[in-house]
Amino acid sequence: MLENIKIVFADLDGTAMNSESKFSDYTKNVFKQLTDKGIYVILCSGRSNSDMMQKCKESFASSIIISSNGSLVFDCNKSKKIYESSINAAVVKDIWDFATSNDMSITLNGTYKRFKNESSKKIGIVISSLDEIDEEITQIVIDTKEFEKITYLRNLIQSYDEIEAKNFGTQIFNNFSSTEDGFEMDIVNKGNNKGLAVRKLLRYLNLNDDNSLCFGDQMNDYDMFQECGITVAMENGADDLKVKANYVTSSNDNDGVAEFIEEYLL
Repeated sequence: MLENIKIVFADLDGTAMNSESKFSDYTKNVFKQLTDKGIYVILCSGRSNSDMMQKCKESFASSIIISSNGSLVFDCNKSKKIYESSINAAVVKDIWDFATSNDMSITLNGTYKRFKNESSKKIGIVISSLDEIDEEITQIVIDTKEFEKITYLRNLIQSYDEIEAKNFGTQIFNNFSSTEDGFEMDIVNKGNNKGLAVRKLLRYLNLNDDNSLCFGDQMNDYDMFQECGITVAMENGADDLKVKANYVTSSNDNDGVAEFIEEYLL
């Protein structure tokens, strides 16, 4: 089946990028060789679209990216949204009001920009009112040091029919993750994941799952695995994902993605 591969999907953190969140020169060179051969290299991540646009340029991957946990599929060269699932403005307001009134960090990810309140340490435009936003919002990221606040917010989110909280850090506590700085939660519309985005893009490009291969390291990549013909897990990845993969390649710090591509696709 590897001779039929026309598109490769690659997660970023823990997969195509090393532990310093960088692409090695080896990986960038292999990506370029693959795209020169006419095979798409699609970067997929829970990161914001603006961040992914920069990563796309750095890596020599194809111009199409999947961002915000699958809520946006975007062609950077054409500035075209292939698929977008924006969060209802009233819901964005409710969560914004709750976060800001409780001194929580909140970041709103759009297509080209990231908006945030003063408490957020993430890169973005500081706003005091949602009236300053001029884009649709596809993802909300919340950070807080207080466990009670993040659990209360989780319960609030569960009261909505259209959105869900999801995160996939190393320590998971009921849809939010524990980080060095506290707790973090990603909020997107229900049903959005990398798998859905992969399916939408394959249809857009008139390709099928037999033409696709994907790389991932954590269980949030499993939805993507279910949509691709060939699946490759990272040596540094979750054991639950590795047992579901067709192949296991070397770790992200040993250029496992590039190593596999060079051996089987170039």
